[in-house]
Amino acid sequence: MTLATQPHKGRRRLILILCLLAALLRVAKLDTIPPALFRDEAEKLYNAFCLAHSGRDCSGHLLPLFVQVFGVTTSAIYQYATVPFVWLFGMGEWAARLPAALVGTCTVLLTFLWIEKARGTRAAMWAAVFLAFSPWHVVFSRWAQQGIFLPLFLAGAMSAWQIFLRGKGGALVWAAIALALAFYTYDVARAFVPLLMLLLCVLYWRELCAHWRWALTSALVFVILSLPTLWLLIFRTEAAQARFSRISIFAPGQSFSSVISMFSRNYVAHFSPSFLLLHGDSELRHGAGVGILTAFEFAALIMGTVVTARSRSRFGWLLLGWLLCYPVAASLTREGIPHALRSIVGIPAVQALAAIGVTRFERLARLRWKRSFTAILLAMQLLTFFPFAYRYWGDYRTRSAWNWQYGVKDSLAILERLEPDLDRIAFYRIFGAEYLVAVYRRIPPSEFRPDRPRIGKFEWLPFDLDLASWAPLRQEAVAVVTVPVGRPPSGVASIPIHAPNSKDVVAVIYLNENALKHLRDHAQQVSD
Repeated sequence: MTLATQPHKGRRRLILILCLLAALLRVAKLDTIPPALFRDEAEKLYNAFCLAHSGRDCSGHLLPLFVQVFGVTTSAIYQYATVPFVWLFGMGEWAARLPAALVGTCTVLLTFLWIEKARGTRAAMWAAVFLAFSPWHVVFSRWAQQGIFLPLFLAGAMSAWQIFLRGKGGALVWAAIALALAFYTYDVARAFVPLLMLLLCVLYWRELCAHWRWALTSALVFVILSLPTLWLLIFRTEAAQARFSRISIFAPGQSFSSVISMFSRNYVAHFSPSFLLLHGDSELRHGAGVGILTAFEFAALIMGTVVTARSRSRFGWLLLGWLLCYPVAASLTREGIPHALRSIVGIPAVQALAAIGVTRFERLARLRWKRSFTAILLAMQLLTFFPFAYRYWGDYRTRSAWNWQYGVKDSLAILERLEPDLDRIAFYRIFGAEYLVAVYRRIPPSEFRPDRPRIGKFEWLPFDLDLASWAPLRQEAVAVVTVPVGRPPSGVASIPIHAPNSKDVVAVIYLNENALKHLRDHAQQVSD
């Protein structure tokens, strides 16, 4: 009895350790790294706050499946996931980011379960190790964006698919549910999920035909669950494609040859060593300035790709097809290429291929060295993860402060004690400031509407406004928070906002003469 249960206990212990390590990397200093809430995070947090209080989003829609923000219609999945955390923690970084951290940790677990069913416990262990210590995945597990749900649902769908392949037809329904839910995460799923489903149908058509009743039931479930997304795409195409229309390679006037050329360049860029190994995504919200893979994971991926191509197994072809499809959606855009977030569908297939590669490394080692060789390989993964960890938990807060709109948070903290003496606090050339103010000042839902140019003393100025000619700047006591570009208006005092532990200026507060006079008068009254 003891001998029989020992492997099961060891497996559970292994899963627990991997999930704890993954969770630790995803929650350590979560409130300060990244250094402040970005506008997208603030929007999700504030809409969750509104949903928690009234069941309506900040625009007044009851229990919406989609929300319209910044001129784009997106899924509300992250907002709903944040509601319990708003109840527990209020509005702040922890409430906004914990859903992503928990989803990232659960993805490690589901990846383990998927690969264990497909390739055994040792390969599953390596896939989970690569994902737990993945720079690509850790970054997106630490801030509030709905793309982090995509790897979760893909891993869940593949785990259910492996159960289906073992003869349990009902599991196919769960795979269909997971893939349908993926449609409600991030827009790239609308391109990738159909490609993945086509790949599964081509590779496993015999199994689908053998269980045709379950296959038809699953297809029906998928279509029913996808109907709201399909309705949005068909009948509200302009709203659904607003963001894609602005960044698509299919711009008006582009010739067919130029579109193909641009797509090819974009596609190849997602396989470049610069992206995978050296520099990653140039946007610091999507990385820390290092490759999206560790050096050891990159080497294991190369080995796994070669081994899988030579094995000619259907599972191997599935992973190779997945790898070839992962940059497709991102390559249809012309902005920020290569793009780590728009290609997040590569997770967890990349880690699965790397796991196959490293198990081949182990098999090549002599049997008497196997245990020590595995320990050496684990040490290599941890060692090559160190450059990312050093930069991310080191100077990342300073380097990325501009990218995370850190200046708004610090400006509001400084202005809080000055507010009674000010008539207006205006935000100029800071996109999304209304949501950041709503979160940091905890504005009640009854007072906030995103389309209003002013709420109380707070005002959002048009980007094309000539600040020097803005009338209130000469007539009232005004503070203006803006980015440090251009010349300041005449007759104002400047308060620079620095990045954490740095002299780099990420925002500026302008106080006009009336505001300074009010502050001097107030100080005089206090001293008297």
